[in-house]
Amino acid sequence: MSCAKNVVIVGDVKQLPNVVPSEVRGKTTRIFESYHLNEAYSYANHSLLSSIVSLYKDIPKTLLKEHYRCHPKIIGFCNQKFYNNELVVMTDSEEQEKPLLLYKTAKGNHARGNFNQRQIDVVFNEILPNQKTNTAKKSVGIIAPYRLQADKLKKATGIQEIEVDTGHKYQGRERDVIILTTIANEVSVDDFVDGPNLINVAHGMHDHQLLLLRQAFYPAY
Repeated sequence: MSCAKNVVIVGDVKQLPNVVPSEVRGKTTRIFESYHLNEAYSYANHSLLSSIVSLYKDIPKTLLKEHYRCHPKIIGFCNQKFYNNELVVMTDSEEQEKPLLLYKTAKGNHARGNFNQRQIDVVFNEILPNQKTNTAKKSVGIIAPYRLQADKLKKATGIQEIEVDTGHKYQGRERDVIILTTIANEVSVDDFVDGPNLINVAHGMHDHQLLLLRQAFYPAY
């Protein structure tokens, strides 16, 4: 960048930033603090995009408004919640009764830390059979906010066509149908699973249908 006459950076600060492991965060923070640098240069707190935006307050910005991926009702949520209704939805509203569905599991303390077997059972015993998902015609993905839940789901699926991963790893990919398991017994406003960037990314990974699995009330909804 120091050798360029012009630089164009493309990204979205409303999606998930780079993942910084705790060990790397600790080391980089100690280095950063020892040189008394501008906060915009903090590797632990910034991606390249957010660093530039923080450093240069008046830098020219352009919103790529046209959206071509999700069903209008699905991206409509993100548009209203995160993008101030500035997106222009270019997809058609296909003949689909419920592009956005919410599955509620029975009340109880089913979560064990970052793992919830009850929600895994609901995914494979209720959601997939009820949707009559034909993996030969529709691509299916299952997303969990935590690595432990994603690994447990991978062991349970046994179907190569159904891709399972965390929201951070899944970012940039897409499927016709996405199932999001929230894991938690209760969700508070500041919880990791209620992070606006995570919710925004989870909504943007599918073309036709999002199935949200939760037990407690999700404040964002």
